[in-house]
Amino acid sequence: MRRNSVVVLSTVAAVLAFSSNERVAAFVAEPTMKQIYQAATTGHLDQAQQMINEVLANHPGSAKAHWVQAELFAKEGKGNLARSEVLEAERLNPGLTEFSPKSVRELKVQLGLPVPTTETRIPLENLGGTMVAPVVINNAIKLNFFVDSGASEVSIPADVFSTLLRTNTLTQTDITGFRNYKNADGEVFRSNTFVIRSLKLGDVEVLNVPAKVAPTNAPLLLGQSFLKRFKTWSINNSTQELILER
Repeated sequence: MRRNSVVVLSTVAAVLAFSSNERVAAFVAEPTMKQIYQAATTGHLDQAQQMINEVLANHPGSAKAHWVQAELFAKEGKGNLARSEVLEAERLNPGLTEFSPKSVRELKVQLGLPVPTTETRIPLENLGGTMVAPVVINNAIKLNFFVDSGASEVSIPADVFSTLLRTNTLTQTDITGFRNYKNADGEVFRSNTFVIRSLKLGDVEVLNVPAKVAPTNAPLLLGQSFLKRFKTWSINNSTQELILER
């Protein structure tokens, strides 16, 4: 009888241990894109492939995941599979606006995919003798921005930022944290950072644009976090247009 009890207790203990392991495994976070890239760049392509398989299983509608899969297939010399993943990423994110134009162009050239050049001309408005670009934020409100290649990010003053939050054009989930910035006078100030989910100029839309909050009454600036999404950009002073090329 005692022997049977020991067997039963051992079996129960094994079941409990297995259940515990299952619970622990359930809480293990899925691989990050950074971890996948790190594995790939260090030559561990099989490990990187296992990780991206897991991400795609959990997020089959993620353009980013399909794009990373395309990059991995390209590294592995699997051209047909890589091309298929690029097309799927582009279906999910038309224009591949979530990714660096340079990386998109390089991968497409590597895979022999067409790289169309799309030039869009955005009429600028004259505001007190200065040209400004009319920008629609999150499909809700139009604001005039100065085009400033010297600004690292899109910049919105604190008073306008507060209004956007109050009207739910921006939400708390769009806020990403804080960063220290240095102004033209060398003064360092701490600023909120956030993401603009949709930024439109005419027919051009760019998604998930990093931005920062500037001091109250500062100008709205269309900086590099937007401009670098394009192959080239320029301002034609004669026609008063912002020219964007993808």
